[in-house]
Amino acid sequence: MIEKNYQELLKEGLIKQKVSFDNTKIEKLVKFLDMLLDANKEVNLTSITDPQEAIYKHFIDSLSVIPYLKEYKNLRIIDVGTGAGFPGIPIQIVMADTKMTLIDSTNKKVNFLKRVVDELDIADVDCIHTRAEDLARNSEHREEYDLVLSRALAPLNLLLELCMPFAKVGGIFIAYKSKEVYKEIEKSKKALKLLGGQIKELKRVEVTGVEAERYLVIIEKTKKNLPAYPRKPGIPQKRPIE
Repeated sequence: MIEKNYQELLKEGLIKQKVSFDNTKIEKLVKFLDMLLDANKEVNLTSITDPQEAIYKHFIDSLSVIPYLKEYKNLRIIDVGTGAGFPGIPIQIVMADTKMTLIDSTNKKVNFLKRVVDELDIADVDCIHTRAEDLARNSEHREEYDLVLSRALAPLNLLLELCMPFAKVGGIFIAYKSKEVYKEIEKSKKALKLLGGQIKELKRVEVTGVEAERYLVIIEKTKKNLPAYPRKPGIPQKRPIE
């Protein structure tokens, strides 16, 4: 079990990020951390194995988006390339009245997330083993989401092709980014135009316990996507829109 002082670190971090919480939410977040680090011994879920570092770089970083979501209600959200469940699981624990879909192409990670959702009794979460290129062609998911999120380690122009087809017209895609964000935006002009994306805001966020520069790229979807996008699995990675 995670030591009690990690609960306090989590509380302090959330207060600094202006994220509301109660004891039940803190308990679930800490239990998730406990399960993550325990499962990571057998399944490669994260390279971060220190609990304190995980709190800052996974949990607090994931929840840094919350203050910018306060104006929205009853969101249907998809987390593309969720990996070990970030940012989707912490967001679903903290927010109310949201429906969350988590997708990842690694089955072992998805099975872990299903166990987390079940054991922590997290409501309204769907964990799907799939590739974004495939699911975005499913009518139940294509252009059906109010909010698309990704912390995936991929350039913005690639993320746009994988993520924008999930967003409704008028919906939002938020990409978590580092100091390379300006270069990535410059390389994404064609992808933004092609995929109906308009940068609404670029937010620099100060993440408690994280020295590296962190940004949220907030992109609004202004038009429906052409049927050709996203392209077949693997092609966006091999031939990104530039």
